[in-house]
Amino acid sequence: MDIWHIGGLLLIAICAIRGCKKGFVNTLGEMLAAVFSIAFVYLLHTWAFDALFLTLLKDHTVVIVRVLLCVILYVVLYFVLKAIILSLRIFTGLPIVRGLNKLLGFAVGIVYGIVLVGIIFAFFPFLLKGY
Repeated sequence: MDIWHIGGLLLIAICAIRGCKKGFVNTLGEMLAAVFSIAFVYLLHTWAFDALFLTLLKDHTVVIVRVLLCVILYVVLYFVLKAIILSLRIFTGLPIVRGLNKLLGFAVGIVYGIVLVGIIFAFFPFLLKGY
């Protein structure tokens, strides 16, 4: 094992321990917010490079309005998701649910760590050079 594999395993372990401490509801909410953010950026990047750079000199107002609408939509979706997660936290204080919340948080933390390591190695493939 080289330093990058050890670092990846360490990141997964840190995410798992953090997931256990935060619980299932908070960890899943964080993971969903990250996934939605990545999906939003993925859907937006094509438009951003095509529309922003090509039409920036032609019509400034259309570009500014589209960017503002995207930012407002992202903020509204984030707060709606956060409100749903906070409303579910009421149930996580119950004795039986608390233990299950911690256990499932550990499992979701592992998945979150694996996703993070996958993203890191996808964006920096030279780290896996030779494998």
